[in-house]
Amino acid sequence: MAHAGDTIEGPTIGQKIRFEVTGNDNGGEITICNHFVAPKPESIGPPLHTHKSQSEHYRVITGTFGVHIDGEDHVMGPGEDIYVPAMVPHYWWNEGTEEAHVILEFRPAETIDAFFETMFGLSRDGKLDIQRHPGRPPSARPKNLLQAVALSYDHGIGICDVPAPIQRYFFPVAVLVGRTFGIRGSYAKYSPS
Repeated sequence: MAHAGDTIEGPTIGQKIRFEVTGNDNGGEITICNHFVAPKPESIGPPLHTHKSQSEHYRVITGTFGVHIDGEDHVMGPGEDIYVPAMVPHYWWNEGTEEAHVILEFRPAETIDAFFETMFGLSRDGKLDIQRHPGRPPSARPKNLLQAVALSYDHGIGICDVPAPIQRYFFPVAVLVGRTFGIRGSYAKYSPS
């Protein structure tokens, strides 16, 4: 489990995170991390998604950073910030030609630290599929469908291009099937601590 000061990298998605505060450090109240995102085309962000009960706050330190929130694009520079409430569809990207440094906060922390550890570990292991979308930045998902389901389901993340009934009824069954094959939403081997 991540703790303050730990750094993780996702080389195939062009991202690095240095945790300043983790849910393990404060009883699950908040995660705060320095998020470093490579410029295009090295940076690969998330698909359009929601967080079941977490809000996010982005504050740009350096570079140019975009956040798509509920159908609207927001491109920000140093000193600018934006808030994304729980259950609001969003994704993000590096809009500039240099590395973007963003302070990223999640409230409550829940299991987001383990999500990032696992996503970045899958990146290091070459187990992510990069998807191209017309008019949107590329995004990454686990190549293994059961792994993708476990990762989103176990960490309260909704994937907006998967119909809600499938996520509600199929995902719990798929997670149980995945567990019989050793597939989880997080793994101790990916934790830096």
